[in-house]
Amino acid sequence: MIFTPEHYQLRIEPDLERFSSPGIVTIRGTLNEKTSQVRLDARDLDIDRVELSSGADPAEKVAYTIVPEEQALDIDLGRPCSGTVSLTVHFTATINDRLAGLYRASYRENGETRYMAITQFEETDARAAFPCIDRPKAKASFDIEFVVAAGLTGISNTAIVADEPLADGRHCIRFATTPKMSTYLLFFGIGDFDFVENTSWRIPVRCAARPGQAQYGHEAILWTIESLRFGEEYTGHAFPIDKMDLIACTDFAFGAMENYGAISFRENRVLIWPGTTPAAERERVCQITNHEVAHMWFGDLVSPEDWSYVWLNEAFATYFGYVITDAFHPEFEGLEQFVANQMQVAFHRDALRPTVPVEFPEGQELEFGPATTPIIYRKAASILRMFRLYLGDCGLQDAADGDATTPPERAAFREGVRAYVDAHAHETADTDSFLKTFEEGVHRVTDAPEFRKETLESWIRTPGYPLVEATRNERTLHLKKSRFTYLPEDTPSETPPVPLTIRYVLNDGSSQTVSVLMPAQTLDITIPDGVRAVKLNADQAGFYRVSYSNTMLYELGPLCAEKVLGSRDRFSVLYDLHALVVAGTVRLEAYLEYLKAYFTGETEFLPTYQIARSLTELQENAATKAALIAETGRSLLQAAGEQMGLEPSDGEPHTRSILRETVFWALYVFEDTAVGQAVRDTARVLVDSADSESVHPDLRSLLYRIAACESEALLRNMLIRLSDPACSESESQEITAALGHVRGERLLAEMLDYVMEHVPTRNRFLMLSAASSNSRAANAMWDWFVSNQEKAHRLPRFHLLTALVLFARSAGAERSEDVQAFFAAYRRDNPDVGNETIAMALEEHAVRVGLNRNLEN
Repeated sequence: MIFTPEHYQLRIEPDLERFSSPGIVTIRGTLNEKTSQVRLDARDLDIDRVELSSGADPAEKVAYTIVPEEQALDIDLGRPCSGTVSLTVHFTATINDRLAGLYRASYRENGETRYMAITQFEETDARAAFPCIDRPKAKASFDIEFVVAAGLTGISNTAIVADEPLADGRHCIRFATTPKMSTYLLFFGIGDFDFVENTSWRIPVRCAARPGQAQYGHEAILWTIESLRFGEEYTGHAFPIDKMDLIACTDFAFGAMENYGAISFRENRVLIWPGTTPAAERERVCQITNHEVAHMWFGDLVSPEDWSYVWLNEAFATYFGYVITDAFHPEFEGLEQFVANQMQVAFHRDALRPTVPVEFPEGQELEFGPATTPIIYRKAASILRMFRLYLGDCGLQDAADGDATTPPERAAFREGVRAYVDAHAHETADTDSFLKTFEEGVHRVTDAPEFRKETLESWIRTPGYPLVEATRNERTLHLKKSRFTYLPEDTPSETPPVPLTIRYVLNDGSSQTVSVLMPAQTLDITIPDGVRAVKLNADQAGFYRVSYSNTMLYELGPLCAEKVLGSRDRFSVLYDLHALVVAGTVRLEAYLEYLKAYFTGETEFLPTYQIARSLTELQENAATKAALIAETGRSLLQAAGEQMGLEPSDGEPHTRSILRETVFWALYVFEDTAVGQAVRDTARVLVDSADSESVHPDLRSLLYRIAACESEALLRNMLIRLSDPACSESESQEITAALGHVRGERLLAEMLDYVMEHVPTRNRFLMLSAASSNSRAANAMWDWFVSNQEKAHRLPRFHLLTALVLFARSAGAERSEDVQAFFAAYRRDNPDVGNETIAMALEEHAVRVGLNRNLEN
């Protein structure tokens, strides 16, 4: 950078009546070479004037040019300058309604619409609030002031140090100087906020919300304190800000955002309403809170040098969000859910032939969207988990994801993390600097497993993941690896070395687990004496799939039926088999017979969850085989349904509430007579009652889906409930998603129109996601999109990119030529949409068409 910012003095005067924000920013920094021009990032700003000061010289007005197409403000210094200078810009920003930059969020109070102004700056939207150097590596400190109307208050990254009345009736709020930080982590909040505060820890932790709602943030505050303590102890670095705020935002495009010291959330991702919030959502609040607090070290204290390296933020925060949840609240079984959900999303995305590496190649622009975030967040987190289990860690309660008996001096993974944070605290890092310092830390542990940074590097920079084919010949285990894809590749891709975990189940019922690195494409391993069966990828520790020979697969079958293998191992067998069915290398009938032979009566969370999800997906894509799949599903899932019952009970395991919805939805789809009648009757009670508390909150999502399928009359009642101001955010999201399950193309098109016109922007994608797998209206979603692109383009950008993939996935084989032609034109007419998203959309369509074909052949 020619100009390196060191400190910002920023004053803004947000007006919630005119939706404008006049401001003044002074940026002190260093010109690293002689230059007569400086470029700042700026978008959609009105610039009044620019001033330059250098040394003891008084400030002088200088010329400037706004370059809209490059989102830039070019400042003419008037003469060659170098060294320390200060640039002052007088500007006005818009408080927009696009859920990005500085924007307005609405809510209803006493029958009136009220507003708060909040910010969402990641990744390049700070420039829409004030001129700046809007790149992660341009870290600087900030002094921030808000001038706001009487009755409003402000929230930013640090604590308020002064609040002074002004002659015009407004007041000026000044905040403490921030630590050195990136612009995308700034937060501005202006509104009539309600607060609750906990001062039991070293710093105060508050929840801020619209009036009357902050009281529901107490649990999130407690979880935040736990997570802050964990982060400090694990990394050895104290949290450097003198407060922490959790801000409930009434309009928010994502789940949450890790602003330094001021984390912003969707309301129902931080507030828990007694009697209204489902158990699954309460657990998500805990996990998301821990994810965002983990960012205080991974992303905020140590920031990425560039967006290519953002995986360093998201991998650690995603995985540690679950690790911290499991450490303090094992009742949530967070690591089981990491395996069931986070890893599954990553496995699916990375099995598409056009995929991306965890680290984007240098110079290639990174677009946050459905093509990249599953890799940057979930795959990268799964890779960290794989190496953490391989290297060892300490102090965690789940033995399968970290041995709690491992002494700290032997925790090689933690030593690697500490070395990384130590080397880059308050600065930035890239992949190479992470690998170097992480390896140095691992090698501090004298008896650590063999580790070379090149092994981890290959996982970060190589797209895709391996399929390990396993055959057993007496005492020799033959292994061969290649990249797994749903559709065949024209040219085989390289695969990274695999840290294998192999479980030998002995004839006496005991087992031994060994770790072996598989660097080459093939590997032969000598099997010990007395081994009954061999299970690769023990506990689903690694990010790879396994294809067993028939002999090995049927040796594992009885161990699954007898529960000799644990639930993660049984899940792993099922999950890999399902993927091979989708790829067409295992016949559907063989898969169903294996399930019936060895998984009838299964009731544990992970394998039962996988059975239900697998069979519903396959049935959605089958035509003539749908009845066969449904029959198998009914026989396999009845035991789990009977054990749980439809009505939740006090004190039941947390995962049961999650499993109940998945299992009972599957049994309804499979037309189980007894279950179908029970859920229909309960759904009518919910929808026909004016009181949503007439049923348990854990059942609402399931019952609204069923009601949407059952009758148009129930559907109309759901729309009435959705439009009621008393409808909670959780219930609103449940109803919106349920609308995607309506039967028939006419109704689906009508509901798409309704959602795009009447549902808040933040929630519209929920219906699109549900509708993309609605086999009862397979082409209606695609046809609607082609005819309603203008409506679709009103979605927030991330949601729009996701919608492109969902719409393409929904189209049947008879639309394939239309899909290809549409995206050829779309790529030409929308050059700002990344090639990765369009390639993913086309591949998702091809995979679905291929699955339909495989299931029928």
